[in-house]
Amino acid sequence: MVVMEELIGQKLLREKVITEEQLHKAIERQKLRGGRLGHNLVAMGYTTHEDLGSFFNRCPAVPKTVEETGLDLPFIADLVLKHILFMGEFTLADISSRVKLPIPIIDMAVELLRREKFVEVKGATDYARVSYKFIVTGQGRNRATELLGVSRYVGPAPVPLDEYKRLVECQTVRNIIVTEENVKKAFSHLVIGEGMLRLLGPAISSGKAIFIYGPAGNGKTTIAESIGRLLPGKVYMPHAIIVMGQIISVCDPVNHIPVKPDEDKAVDERWLLIRRPVVMTGGELTIKMLDLDFNPISKFYEAMSRLINS
Repeated sequence: MVVMEELIGQKLLREKVITEEQLHKAIERQKLRGGRLGHNLVAMGYTTHEDLGSFFNRCPAVPKTVEETGLDLPFIADLVLKHILFMGEFTLADISSRVKLPIPIIDMAVELLRREKFVEVKGATDYARVSYKFIVTGQGRNRATELLGVSRYVGPAPVPLDEYKRLVECQTVRNIIVTEENVKKAFSHLVIGEGMLRLLGPAISSGKAIFIYGPAGNGKTTIAESIGRLLPGKVYMPHAIIVMGQIISVCDPVNHIPVKPDEDKAVDERWLLIRRPVVMTGGELTIKMLDLDFNPISKFYEAMSRLINS
């Protein structure tokens, strides 16, 4: 737990939420009095519960430039070209809704394709570029066919691995605090002793792995399912990530259940807001299932671990 707290402290330091001196003092206080690092920072007046909540419940910001997407413009243009191959006429808004990138970035990608003579303007309802109707050229169809031969991935633009890692670290269950009231409510449908609840509460709130043991039929699975339902919150999951030029599909429609985001927040649409996933598995889980699976037909990877993402 100390290592994890140090990692959280470094993140807060990197984001300039606290200073290095404040971090060291909070760690010293934690060694003497215990508790989580965040609680000690708040107790010492270095930050507030609201600021910590905002830090650990951040949402992916909408990219305003190509650089902020973590992708390069030719890559985005190639992805756009695969999307428009079978679309006929299209507008910038049509592509933006499919690729999940803002129209100004899509406009730059389409302009690159136009200069390469892969697309051309078919017509317009007024002088604004957002009203332009484009169509793919014969040369563009040939290029799109070549791209599909390399990878048949045609979906939302992927998110860089580093961005995915940063948001996952902020969304960890280690930042969740479970109250006694929540624990009792979660297990109210079961006949379970107070002593067991007093053991389960701190174990769940610790954010660490829990080992439940006992003979068959004594309720281990039921307790585990209740713990899963108890874990609160929503998390962001990217449709796909990109690692060293390879696209990996990570969003699983079976286990990643979308929820409606706050309307007042502008969010990078390459990410999907979902209920915190809980998946039950047993002896059928093998190490091989955790490996990336390369589909020789679609020619892109799928993260098999998404099937047991918790």
